[in-house]
Amino acid sequence: MKDSPLIVRPLEDSSILFLGSVHTLSRNVPRILDEIGRFSPDFIAIELSVPGRITGSQDVDAVSARYGDRLVCLDRPPEVTSLRYLSDTPPPQYLKESLIKYAWLPFNQASIVSYNYLHGLYRALLDDRFYTFGWSMEDRRRFIFERDEYMAGKLIEHMRMRRDQGFRDRYVVLVGRRHVAGMTAVVDAYRVTGDVGSYYAGGRVFDAFSLHELENPYTVDRSTAEYNNLRNRVIETLASTIFLPVYMLSIFLALACAMTLIAVAILRLTTG
Repeated sequence: MKDSPLIVRPLEDSSILFLGSVHTLSRNVPRILDEIGRFSPDFIAIELSVPGRITGSQDVDAVSARYGDRLVCLDRPPEVTSLRYLSDTPPPQYLKESLIKYAWLPFNQASIVSYNYLHGLYRALLDDRFYTFGWSMEDRRRFIFERDEYMAGKLIEHMRMRRDQGFRDRYVVLVGRRHVAGMTAVVDAYRVTGDVGSYYAGGRVFDAFSLHELENPYTVDRSTAEYNNLRNRVIETLASTIFLPVYMLSIFLALACAMTLIAVAILRLTTG
């Protein structure tokens, strides 16, 4: 994905401001806090399932620490997302996606480190766009589209509850940048139809969704879920403990060889 590392998108009625961030980028945090301060929301809705949970996400943890009394947690438990992925995905497909994920992991980490600590060079080379790699369609369905629907639904539930109590609140919604398009689509559809599940964020075969269904950790029969879950956990373990170290060593050796060849070539040129 190539996009701005921070997406700022207000909805038309100006009561909701979406901030789509890359959670691992520390350079985003001051601007996010500035945007929240300027908007002066009554609530900050964030990509958390439990208040106070330390996530390691630079922006989410900073906002949680500063605005703890105004937080609305939108996300379902990460265990549910993980179980749906592990139990619903056929092992051959999971193997393919795991290898792709770990193959791109060093490049994603390099992109994060470069953006955070070599920002001037990164911006000069890539025009202030932040690159991530290796997201498959199944990743998008499980980790993006389904959670778009769930988090937008929880946001709408909170807005409904407050409006039933006579309040008209302002919200900042801080989520990953990949969630902004889907969540705004769901919220926009709700403003027209009044139905939480009347629009699907993407990648689904139905025109409606329910929060109850999205909270279910299994969407296939129990025997299939157990079969897939066991084998996919083994695949994940092998990919992370064997494939990734060997792959990283291969990259290191390739870089070392390339640098050695360059050094030898330079030495020959300089010594004539």
